[in-house]
Amino acid sequence: MALTDDTELNQVVLNLTLNARDALPPGQVGRIKLEVIANQEYRPSGEVVVGTLPQVPAAVIRVSDTGCGIAPDDLKRVFEPFFTHKGEAGTGLGLAVVAGVIASNDGALAIQSWPDCGTIFEVWWPLQPADADTQGAPGTMLAAGNVLAGKTVLVVDDNPTVADTLVAMLEEVGAEVGPCIDPHDAITALSDDAASWDLVITDYDMPGMNGAQLARALRKVRDDLPILLLTALPRVHQLHQNQIGLFDGVIGKPTGTTQLAVAAAAAIEAARAGSTPLCAS
Repeated sequence: MALTDDTELNQVVLNLTLNARDALPPGQVGRIKLEVIANQEYRPSGEVVVGTLPQVPAAVIRVSDTGCGIAPDDLKRVFEPFFTHKGEAGTGLGLAVVAGVIASNDGALAIQSWPDCGTIFEVWWPLQPADADTQGAPGTMLAAGNVLAGKTVLVVDDNPTVADTLVAMLEEVGAEVGPCIDPHDAITALSDDAASWDLVITDYDMPGMNGAQLARALRKVRDDLPILLLTALPRVHQLHQNQIGLFDGVIGKPTGTTQLAVAAAAAIEAARAGSTPLCAS
């Protein structure tokens, strides 16, 4: 058994499979193979590039393809946010999300690739010992307790794929979510009924209006509104003194359901208590 969030596990498998699909040569016969390996003696085929191999029982999820492969210099860079060779067709967030989810679950990922021949991704996912006491564990509480049950959250991100992912994560923990691709739509939604929203989660770098400008505009409508900043550069914003007081929390991209839910709940509590903004990497 694995003590985990099923949305996060699905994200990892889906993103690795879509990445394998996109690597296959157009118009040619290709193959994608998905395996789950339970052998505890199994060792990585390639280099471990995310996390460290768990010292507890773990399953290995192995996704291999016969696609174009990855250049040696890019093996580690493919997990950086916004790194992509797909041009306008790619967001550069898929493998970054994979890395974030695996790291947050104390797992590891190894990669082996041959240019023009294919790639193998191997994910080590920790398992729960049969005799372990899971009472009160974070994953259990998130799955059963609906941390944000009854809360209404306004999500603002100019990338529709990211917005949809955030909506799915927040709904998984009980929230009612309204997504906005345009920051101006968020201002309109809040102006129409300011009291109906419990939290706003916003990206920072957006065309026309950044996260700080949006936060200031929202504060003019409702000064006690909890606002959580979700950014690819959390440490930059944590150290940016001009942002102090604008946000009730800062969390880094990519994030997982557990991290997002905990940060969202903490931001709501911080705003209620009027405490110093929470910062999380």
